[in-house]
Amino acid sequence: MKRSNISTIIAALTLTVGAAGAAVAAPTYSTFGALPQANFGGSGIPNGAVASSTVGNDGVLGLTATQRYSNPTVTNDGAGLFFAQTGVDQTSASSIASNYARWNFAYYINKGTNTGLTYQLFMDVNPNMGQSFVSIAPPTTQDSWNLGFNAFETGFGYSFDPTIDGVYTFMLTANDANGLRVGMTSIDVQVGNGGNVPEPATLALVGLAIAGMGVARRRKS
Repeated sequence: MKRSNISTIIAALTLTVGAAGAAVAAPTYSTFGALPQANFGGSGIPNGAVASSTVGNDGVLGLTATQRYSNPTVTNDGAGLFFAQTGVDQTSASSIASNYARWNFAYYINKGTNTGLTYQLFMDVNPNMGQSFVSIAPPTTQDSWNLGFNAFETGFGYSFDPTIDGVYTFMLTANDANGLRVGMTSIDVQVGNGGNVPEPATLALVGLAIAGMGVARRRKS
């Protein structure tokens, strides 16, 4: 499994920070299952459980969660909810020093014949019932990342603790030239016991919160 290019991530940090007070949203996708064409920027990264959605005639957005290197397998319910274990990744000295989680989230973008679209990856950094999203325009078409990446914590101004229970939501969107969303896929990752998880909220509530991020603060690292 490849380690992500941190310098590439730092260079791509055109940031939007916002919050959604809604409860955990139900995962959204067209298909949940194997996505053979995705390698998530590395080798050996599982691609058998991916929440994917179509964009236009042949575009694809995909999201998944996987174990980091030789950590315990991340499982799922077959419907976009993944289950990961708490704890710090012990596979390398740098992972221990940086407080990386034992699990990664990964994204895939196939633009197909679509033109003029922009893509945005939203990452929930709040382990509790509510959602606090930070977002980034992905610098590549696919990759595997960790919420403990120093570039994220420093650039977005949050502190990630991989040892606590929680539920995290990830969303990947495609937007047209007018800023209208034309495609989206999302997943939830339950870490440990996940705390008291409420019934899934309608994704419309989360969509309204994300729409409000347009007026949130932006900065460049």
